[in-house]
Amino acid sequence: MAKCLVTGGAGFIGSHTVEALLESGHEVAVVDNLRSGYRIDVHDSARFYELDIDLPDLQNIFQKTQADFVFHLAADTQGHNPLREAQTNVLGTINVLECCIKHGVKKIIYASTRIEPVAEFAVVAPLFNSTPPIGASHKDLTKWVGEMYVRIYQELHGLDYSILRYPTEDRMHVGDIAEANLLAMSEGKNATIDIGTKKDSF
Repeated sequence: MAKCLVTGGAGFIGSHTVEALLESGHEVAVVDNLRSGYRIDVHDSARFYELDIDLPDLQNIFQKTQADFVFHLAADTQGHNPLREAQTNVLGTINVLECCIKHGVKKIIYASTRIEPVAEFAVVAPLFNSTPPIGASHKDLTKWVGEMYVRIYQELHGLDYSILRYPTEDRMHVGDIAEANLLAMSEGKNATIDIGTKKDSF
């Protein structure tokens, strides 16, 4: 049994991941600001903390939970407010990574996005490994920046990771995505993987 912390655990994919973790016998805590998720969707057996991930109080939650694995699924994906997207998806991710280092987390599983370039940029490598995602949205750019920070924290601090790039929800069953999240606890060390394509993209 492992101690797991799921950011964004009240969201659609997050709540299914929480349920799968509990069914596998793991201890689970959830952090979510409930801006787009719902408290009722969080399993009763999971500890719940309502908080924005970019706030200093996140350190207290890491101290309480002493998580072995962090599933970083929290993100602002509304696409209407670039400043808020950067605050949550970039600064929030840095805050999560800092907490992981300070509190000895074994591995972070980072939920990213499979970016589909617009037609005029189709010649650009669609997986956007180490180059900015030309033609992508503000949200896509912030998720790519988050990937870069995850990799840097591994290089500088030795924090293991798996970056999982999700397809759009209508192209893959949410239960399969939750299963992929759990598999990443033991597989895909320091790899970036497009879920549903069997492709390691980095």
